[in-house]
Amino acid sequence: MSKDKKSAELKALTDEVRGIFSLPSTESVIQDYVCKISSHHTRGTMFVTQNYILWKSKLTSSHESIPFVKVKSIVLEDHVTKSMVVQTAEMAYSFGSFMNFSKAWALVNHLWKNPVTYTKPPPADSTPKAAVSTSASWDDGTAAKTPATSSTTTTSSASWDDGEDQLLDVQVDTSASKAALKTALECRDISAKTMAELSAQGEVLDQIEYNVESIHNDLDHGQRHIRGTESVVGHIKNKLSHDPKDLGPMVKKDHTIVAKARDVTEEIDLLQKMHKGDFVPSTLRLTPDGFSIIVGTVTATTPSSPSATTKPTPTAATSAPPSKVFPYDSLQQIVVCSRPQHMEIKFREGKGEPVKICTAYMQWILSEFHVRAPTASVDFQPNAPRFDYKDQFVLAACKLQRKKKPGSDTPIGTAPKGVDPLIAKAPSHLQAQLLEQDRDLDQINDVLGDLHGMASGMTVAIDDQITQIERVTKRAESANERITNQDGRIDKMLNKS
Repeated sequence: MSKDKKSAELKALTDEVRGIFSLPSTESVIQDYVCKISSHHTRGTMFVTQNYILWKSKLTSSHESIPFVKVKSIVLEDHVTKSMVVQTAEMAYSFGSFMNFSKAWALVNHLWKNPVTYTKPPPADSTPKAAVSTSASWDDGTAAKTPATSSTTTTSSASWDDGEDQLLDVQVDTSASKAALKTALECRDISAKTMAELSAQGEVLDQIEYNVESIHNDLDHGQRHIRGTESVVGHIKNKLSHDPKDLGPMVKKDHTIVAKARDVTEEIDLLQKMHKGDFVPSTLRLTPDGFSIIVGTVTATTPSSPSATTKPTPTAATSAPPSKVFPYDSLQQIVVCSRPQHMEIKFREGKGEPVKICTAYMQWILSEFHVRAPTASVDFQPNAPRFDYKDQFVLAACKLQRKKKPGSDTPIGTAPKGVDPLIAKAPSHLQAQLLEQDRDLDQINDVLGDLHGMASGMTVAIDDQITQIERVTKRAESANERITNQDGRIDKMLNKS
């Protein structure tokens, strides 16, 4: 089946499901599975979208709609019948008799534990605010802004122990940290452009040096002709020696400036799509030296695990087996597929086999690869969702969105590791503001690390270019002296004649 035909069928299915369940245009069918639901005692189809588990009977008009945000737990009910129970505050939904249970189980768990979000960068001329985010896409223009606190701090001598009643008038000014973050990100963009200019300048210097060496090569030929014309001895010397070799075509050098990488590792949950179509919960690990896809996730997804019954807290996949590390320059292309939340990673010839993945973090992954593997191209298939991945603010916002519960600004679990105890013990109405400010400062620290790495890379490039300029200058002066000398010898021969 051609990509265009497959894309058209996916779009038609999505349009049909949106009509049946009255879904917004931000929802798209990711996968559908034939199964039964115990409350209706009939076979039907489960449709999984970015934010819903949907089910429709094949024989009747019965249907169910379960938002992921309302799901309290998803547990394996029976290994034999291959059924799962999706529990909400109102009731429990038992799904069974799947044709492909393992694939449905993996996808539903992944989307429940990893809410799908896309982020839009703030307008360039606006006051610094939190990035605009939606749960699927913003093609319909209905994106809702993430609340941002930018109120003025009110001075108070009260401590946390004095109670929240005395601190209700205290607010945290997060606008300053957001303004600083925006400035830092702009500086990083400027540094990236400067690196590109230095790379282009290196190519220009190579051309200049080649032209100077071409002049010397021409002077070598001229020297030979003058020597053979000046005297019989010179003519004999020319007969007994070889002509100077031509310089040949210019060999282009790679002047890409490599920024000194920060020792930062990112781990992102995804589902690796195997040859038979099964999903394997995996982790994309991004390090300064390369990336790897490891079987096992940074959030618990094992059906039999007790943590599967509660909202899990992200933890490092320390027990994952070692996996091959691919250097970033081995990437050739990243394809955003027509099927929602699906991507394909393609490698250069001989570097690796294509890898197909399904993930809630498409924008984050593409933003990371845009920074870490700038030579890789990006292709959006027909009807694939379009989103911004080149803006540095988007990358920062994607990392923050991963730490939030669906539909709220509260990070998953308790205060993140490394948060000052003062923040963890703060009154509830201040904690979210303090955490937001703390995350902004963490991002500023990361950007400053990037700027340091860029500065180190540019320093090496500038030093090399200074050395090249000095070398070219000396060779140009030498060529000028040779030209003067040969002009004098030619004038002397002409005067003799």
